Amino acid sequence: MTTYHEDEEQRQEVRLPVTALFSLLILLITIYTLTNPGRFRIVDEVSLYAVTESLALRGEADTNTIAWTQFVNSPGEVLGAFGSDGQVFSKKGPGPAFLALPWYWLLHTLNSFGSVVGVSLGLLPGVLLWNGVVTAATALLVWLTARRLRYDDRVGLVLALLFGLCTIAWPYATHFFGEPLSSLALLVSFYSILTFSCSKNESHVKRGFRLPDWFWLVAAGSGAAIGLLTVTAHIFVIGLLFLFGLITILNAAGASTLFHKLRQSIASLILLGGPVCIALIILLAYNQMRFGNPLETGYHFERGEGFTTPILDGLWGLILSPYRGLFWHTPLFFLSLVALVPFWRRHPWEAGVISAMSVTLITLYSTWWMWWGGFAWGPRFLVPLTPFWVLILAPLVEESIFTKIVDIRGKSRLLSSIGFALIVIVVASSFFIQIFATTVNYVNYEIELRSLFPTDWANPLAFGPPAQELRDFWHSPIFGQWYLLQNDVWPNLDLAWIWRVTLNPSAEIQQFATEIRWEIVLAGGATLFLAIWLLTRLWNQRSLSNPWPIWCLSLLFLLFLCLWLRGVNQHPRLSETDRAFRDILSVICQEVDTSKPDGPIIYIAPTSYSVLMNWLPSICGQTPSPYGFAENSMEHVETQQVMNRLLEKESRIWFVTGRLSANSPTNTVERWLAEHAFLAAAEWIGDFRLLRYGTPARLNNAEEIPIKVNLTDESGANQIRLTSYRRPSFVQVNRVLPIELAFTVEQQSGAPLRWFVQLLNSAGTPVALLDTAPLDGYGKFDALPVAQPQIERVGLYLPAETALGSYRLIAGLYDPSAENQRLQSELGDDFVELGVVEIE
Repeated sequence: MTTYHEDEEQRQEVRLPVTALFSLLILLITIYTLTNPGRFRIVDEVSLYAVTESLALRGEADTNTIAWTQFVNSPGEVLGAFGSDGQVFSKKGPGPAFLALPWYWLLHTLNSFGSVVGVSLGLLPGVLLWNGVVTAATALLVWLTARRLRYDDRVGLVLALLFGLCTIAWPYATHFFGEPLSSLALLVSFYSILTFSCSKNESHVKRGFRLPDWFWLVAAGSGAAIGLLTVTAHIFVIGLLFLFGLITILNAAGASTLFHKLRQSIASLILLGGPVCIALIILLAYNQMRFGNPLETGYHFERGEGFTTPILDGLWGLILSPYRGLFWHTPLFFLSLVALVPFWRRHPWEAGVISAMSVTLITLYSTWWMWWGGFAWGPRFLVPLTPFWVLILAPLVEESIFTKIVDIRGKSRLLSSIGFALIVIVVASSFFIQIFATTVNYVNYEIELRSLFPTDWANPLAFGPPAQELRDFWHSPIFGQWYLLQNDVWPNLDLAWIWRVTLNPSAEIQQFATEIRWEIVLAGGATLFLAIWLLTRLWNQRSLSNPWPIWCLSLLFLLFLCLWLRGVNQHPRLSETDRAFRDILSVICQEVDTSKPDGPIIYIAPTSYSVLMNWLPSICGQTPSPYGFAENSMEHVETQQVMNRLLEKESRIWFVTGRLSANSPTNTVERWLAEHAFLAAAEWIGDFRLLRYGTPARLNNAEEIPIKVNLTDESGANQIRLTSYRRPSFVQVNRVLPIELAFTVEQQSGAPLRWFVQLLNSAGTPVALLDTAPLDGYGKFDALPVAQPQIERVGLYLPAETALGSYRLIAGLYDPSAENQRLQSELGDDFVELGVVEIE
């Protein structure tokens, strides 16, 4: 379907070897790694990452790790939706999470091997490199697509570099968003249809090995399927690609009538549409599994999310506004407009498809309620168009490389020096804009814009993005990056190999020092130098006499990756920040049953999720399910559903709080656990606190044993009657023994009574004990009603070193204000016997 000028027959095509593709791949991945911050920038990334992590480690698809994100002010900040049982699921398309699974498993496996030899690295920074690989692969496909359009490899190489380094594809290569995968998926579909068409048109040409035609139809359908799984709204763009494919299939059929063409092409249509049908079934099943409704996606259309923006507002915002304008964030695309006419002349069908896709996607997202994509760099939703707009530059790049071209009339023409200079300026400006986007933390300026253009956070649906008018041009994030550097360079740089270290953490006035990991810089620089040298040599068509440069490049690249991963995991924000949380995770992992995790980790430390995501899979053989809540989460019925299910299903719970006081009145989760679970132990590690709870699940078959024991002090002012108790008859080591005490308050004087529970060995020495106020400190005895049945839930944690055998269980009360005086029973004992417990 591609047409060509006669002059192309007169020019010898340049074909670079496969080593050039490999060198370009290494070059781009190295650049993307050097500019990767090794951490999340936007919470949207966390949502997708949480899905990948849940699938990889537990075979689930929830995002309970960041359940607190559901309890925020703005619907734009809510990243998911509740399932029927209160679990949280991401509203993002599952494609990126599914496709990143092999990468996650690979890193997790390598990390497991490293742990054996004493090298423990976190997983988070390595997984965040995934989209760098995806974007580099997209750049290679841009090259191959240019070749398929009959441009030589030097043109393809330039286009690949322009895509990889001069468009907003570069910043998103350092994020864990879905847009890079959308770019690759749609380009795969486009390239495969194009290859199928060329294969049919050139079937008479004798060739060596080549893939069969059916492969390209399946590949085209698979690319479209991945695009659909990534963003459901891409169904409209996929429809255009399918129309392109249908026309290609019909043109390839040999029959004379449309009916016969359709009959001959039915198998081709099945191959093309089959993967998309499978993807659609996966999406429906995924929705059914999450929400109990195959048509429920997780987006809150009833709360204002939807296609509600006036189209002209969105068009202006996405194309030309200072805040998100595509042409300001990628000036290179001004050249795409210039090159569209010659590209259309040479490739009318391909140009038509690209134009239709562009109009469709821009129109679609111009009406989306949050067309600007939240905190992001440039028009995030238009990233999938970037490889196609770069392809349009092919004639212009060709003319720039081959400055003298013989046209069909035999006349020579030269690209004017002024035109060439303008091209260089535009390309350079695009390149430097992307450098600023990747090296400076643009989120800092996004936050600053909210003070320059105040936002009504109480009514987030009425939120209007800042810097929309041309008069706000100098407030554009493009200039914002420069403003940040002018204010203070080092705090705003966001590169994993530049550290800002606190010199005196305890001082009132903080002092910082900047540390550069030179081993990463040198290894990365050497890799880039060798990759550029190889590309330059191959560009000049100088063959490699032996493979050693490629082997050296590969080894240098692997060394660079190892140094980067090691350095990032030693970064203070991962190794020192919230170190107490990491230490608590290590304690938990020592207690986890390696054959089967038997308890979740519930944590209230919303700013520390990166620590958990990075270190928990590395230090735990079997990873407990994490649930990240906010202090007020129990105010929501969905959290109560989850907690009730955990109490019924699990035998214990690890509960972690960060920078919260014990028995904090605002901590609704701890208060709820005090009322429903069995606290066995609590310990502080730094400013984090670890609490171990037993659950009622261990008491399901436990018999309620009635007793009638009155406990009184010497004056008789305090009188407590124990009426019954429940506890299991046996327990395993490294578990919690839950005990339920039923009692009534007969008389009280207001003394601060406390419970004690002990498990005694044959010598009468406690091997486990608990000392607690009512409701784990949330209640007081003098506040309990008189003569009304009460239940106190307590637990005993049995460390792994506890010896097996039979143990006595006792409980009682004491008054700490009266020299720890214990209350006495009628028999004169200062405790109550609760039977014998077997430790197995």
